Amino acid sequence: MSYPLCYYLPMIMNDITITDNGAALVDGTEYPIHSFDYAGQEAITIPALDLISYDEGETWRDIE
Repeated sequence: MSYPLCYYLPMIMNDITITDNGAALVDGTEYPIHSFDYAGQEAITIPALDLISYDEGETWRDIE
C-alpha cells in the first residue's frame, strides 16, 4: 500500500503593513507586533496571527 507524499509549504504573506505606532495592519485590522534579536538576526512577529518576518516586514511566514 502506498501513501501520497505530503509537503508542508509555509504561507507567505506580503499584504501586511507596519504602522508608525508599532502595529501591523492586516485587512484593515491592527495587531500588536513583537520584535526581537536572536543570535544576531532580527525578527518581527505578529503573535495573534502566528506570523514571523526576518526581513523587516517585507515577507511573512507561519511561525513553525
